[in-house]
Amino acid sequence: MDDSAPTPVRPLKHAASEESTLSVLLSAPALPMEFAISSLSAGSCLKSTASRGRVPAPGLSLRHCSVANTLRVKQEIEEKRKAALLGGGEKRVAKQHEKGKLSARERISILLDPGTFVEYDMFMEHTCSDFGMHKEKFSGDSVVTGHGEIHGRQVFLFSQAIFGGSLSSVHAKKICKIMDQAMLVGAPVIGLNDSGGARIQEGVESLAGYADIFQRNVLSSGVVPQISVIMGPCAGGAVYSPAMTDFIFMVKDSDDTEIEEAAPTQPNSSELIGVLTQ
Repeated sequence: MDDSAPTPVRPLKHAASEESTLSVLLSAPALPMEFAISSLSAGSCLKSTASRGRVPAPGLSLRHCSVANTLRVKQEIEEKRKAALLGGGEKRVAKQHEKGKLSARERISILLDPGTFVEYDMFMEHTCSDFGMHKEKFSGDSVVTGHGEIHGRQVFLFSQAIFGGSLSSVHAKKICKIMDQAMLVGAPVIGLNDSGGARIQEGVESLAGYADIFQRNVLSSGVVPQISVIMGPCAGGAVYSPAMTDFIFMVKDSDDTEIEEAAPTQPNSSELIGVLTQ
């Protein structure tokens, strides 16, 4: 390949709605993801009991102790899983619907073949404690990541969710993980972008997260297909990264106001980085 030859810039394409945009990528509903549960050993159960100054009741076997703890842990994980599936709560999902938009998980379910989505890092939370952020924690943070299939072919993808889809250090690690996996197996990466950019509360940690993503955009170029879908207003790193991918699709009116507001003069459509309305 001639390294001196410039890579042609593919134009952004608009579709009429989120559903029709995802249908361009061959859509189908999916089932909820599965999760694994690890049981506690009988030894750890007795150790925990002893540390509280209590002795197991007569006749209580190690097996009974282990089963009781396993059931308790299973229930706790199931409760966290249900909370994670709500994506920040029913009110946040309802707010998305009021805007005529889908939630992160709804977008994934439309895009992938039924029952093929395997989620990564569902229970990860951001680590920021400044500006009251320790009170605003949700399982999975602001992005849903994993892999699935489209017409039987494996893809890795991420879909941005709560906190305005803003990127935290944990958010970045989740995206980098699937990008690394995609390069390892030679599968496409699809980003369903709906983000205001870096999470300002995390400062340079968030910016460093974008640096890691940009690096993988470069490393993935020419190795695996990178596809970006702009599902809502995006700014900062949330548009810099898609600009380095191979294909970009946009929901109509999703929109390009950030570019217009930043421009010193009113740009025309051809100046908006090749945005085309269909």
